Amino acid sequence: METAQFIFKDTETGEEFLFPVTPEGYEIEHGRKAESLEMQTVGQVNLPGLPILFSQTLRCLLPARAYPFLAPGAETNPFVYLERLEKWSDAGTVLRLVVSGTPVNVPVLLESVTWREQDGTGDLYCDLTLRRFRPLQTARTDQATGNQERPAEEGPGRPNTYTVRQGDTLWAICRQFYGDPTVYPKVAQASGIANPSLIFPGQVLTLPGL
Repeated sequence: METAQFIFKDTETGEEFLFPVTPEGYEIEHGRKAESLEMQTVGQVNLPGLPILFSQTLRCLLPARAYPFLAPGAETNPFVYLERLEKWSDAGTVLRLVVSGTPVNVPVLLESVTWREQDGTGDLYCDLTLRRFRPLQTARTDQATGNQERPAEEGPGRPNTYTVRQGDTLWAICRQFYGDPTVYPKVAQASGIANPSLIFPGQVLTLPGL
């Protein structure tokens, strides 16, 4: 049986990160958190609550040597991998965790990266704390009130331009000003940016009306 491959995919740029060594295991939690109520005439009642968002620590090896069990094309400089993982964690990038040969393909945030060197080989042992990502969704009220859904705020509710700061991404900027990070291509187009993943501190972005 072919060994499963673990992959992170950057949802903003499409960049893929193939784990050089397959982690020993993983765990995916699915379901709803039951809510318990005390009814005066019935007693305790359990009702389905909100969906569970799993969180787990994925342990992996970043190799410093060309071991025979490495994924094809794997680097033997562990800090190349570490730099990319820390960059995603710092930026709050939404990643997709994909495990080949399984249905696992879920959006996650890389909350933290803990690494250590412990055996004198130069290999790095990493603990990646993952939390499942769920975008915020605004509840619609037009069915009850007869009002139409409100568009993104214009004028004083949102500035027309924004100056990029260190650590910013278009995804995070659009989430802040529009409440919807998926509109980043429109901001990139309005700002004359060919590659949405390449923005730099001091750059002035145009925030168009949607």
